[in-house]
Amino acid sequence: MDNTTNYGEARFRLDRIGTRTQEGDTWVYIVATDPAYTVVNGWIKLDGLTATGTITNQ
Repeated sequence: MDNTTNYGEARFRLDRIGTRTQEGDTWVYIVATDPAYTVVNGWIKLDGLTATGTITNQ
């Protein structure tokens, strides 16, 4: 996905985390909390995320 503008209001939870052995980078699996945004569920590089609002551990 190149543009996330349409998903600015979406909220996600982090479901899984993994580190690639050779590259050493960390990836997380995000899951939309609203079924309308589940099209963007999937793996994203951790340093590509920006947290906004409240972060909870649920």
